[in-house]
Amino acid sequence: MKDCLLFVKWQDTKEVIMLSNFHKSNLVPVNKTLKDGLKISVSCPEMVASYREIMGGVDLANQMMGELDCK
Repeated sequence: MKDCLLFVKWQDTKEVIMLSNFHKSNLVPVNKTLKDGLKISVSCPEMVASYREIMGGVDLANQMMGELDCK
C-alpha cells in the first residue's frame, strides 16, 4: 500500500488547514457551541475531531503551568 496524505481545510471560527498521514477521510459528529450559547452537533473530518480532543488537554496543561508560575 502506498503512503497516503490527507489534506483538510476546515472553517471554524478561523480557517484551519491540516495534513495527516494517519487519519482517514471519515466524518464524525462533534458538539459545537454557537456564539449565542446554543449547542449543536455538526459533522467534521475525523482529523479535526482528534485535534480538538488533544488540544483540550494541551490547553489544560498550559493553564495548570500558568497557575504554578503565579505562586
